[in-house]
Amino acid sequence: MNRQQWNTDLEKYPIRFYGRTWIFWACTLILGHIAVFGCIMGPLFWLDIIKPANGRPGYEAGIPLTIISSLLMPFAINFAFQVYALQWPILKIYKEGLWIRTIGTPIKIDPVLIALFGLLLHILITLWQFITLQMFQTRTVRLRWEDIDTKQAGNWDLVIAGRLNEANKDSFDPEDWYYIAYGADSFGMSVAKVKGVVFYFQNNPDSRETLPSWQDTESPFISLLQNQ
Repeated sequence: MNRQQWNTDLEKYPIRFYGRTWIFWACTLILGHIAVFGCIMGPLFWLDIIKPANGRPGYEAGIPLTIISSLLMPFAINFAFQVYALQWPILKIYKEGLWIRTIGTPIKIDPVLIALFGLLLHILITLWQFITLQMFQTRTVRLRWEDIDTKQAGNWDLVIAGRLNEANKDSFDPEDWYYIAYGADSFGMSVAKVKGVVFYFQNNPDSRETLPSWQDTESPFISLLQNQ
C-alpha cells in the first residue's frame, strides 16, 4: 500500500476513539451541586449554626440533608472521574490488534437480583466501589487480530470478544477470554462508524501494515495515573 492510499484510509477510518462525555458532564454538574450544597448546609443546620426559617429544630432538616447528600457524593465523584478519564481514548487500532481501555471495575451480578433490587443494589455497589477505590481503577487490554471475534449481540451494538494472549489457544474457559460491549452512547461518534472501522481493518490485513505498532507507542499500565 502506498503512502497516499494509507493517508486516505486514515482519513476515512480513524484509529482512535473517545468515549461520550456529555451525560457524565450533566450528572456531575447536577449531582455535584446537590451533594456539595447538602454536605455544607446539612451539618450547619444539624449543629444549629443556621436556624430554619420555620423555627423548628435544625437537626430535623440537617440530619436527612446530610445523609442524602453523603450518599449522592460518591456518585458525583464517580461521574466527575468518568469525565476526566474519558479525555483519553477508550479504543485504539494498531497493526497487531485492538487496544481497549476500560474505566472502573465491572461486577457480574445475577439478573434476578438486578430485577428485584435494581436501584438499591446499584447504590450499594457504587458505595462499595467508592470505599475500596475500585471505581477509579482502569484496565488496558490488547487483543491480537487473530484472537478477536467482533459481533452484534442482544441490545448491544458492538461486542468484542478476544482470547487473551496468555490463554491456551484451544481453551474455551471464560476466564481465558475478554468481553466488552458497546452501546449507542459509548463513543463520541456513531457506534456504527466505530464498528465499520474495526471490521475494515480486521478484514483487510494489508491496510493494517502501515498502522502504528503498540510495541513502539504504548506500554502496559493498570491505572490511569500510570497512563499519564
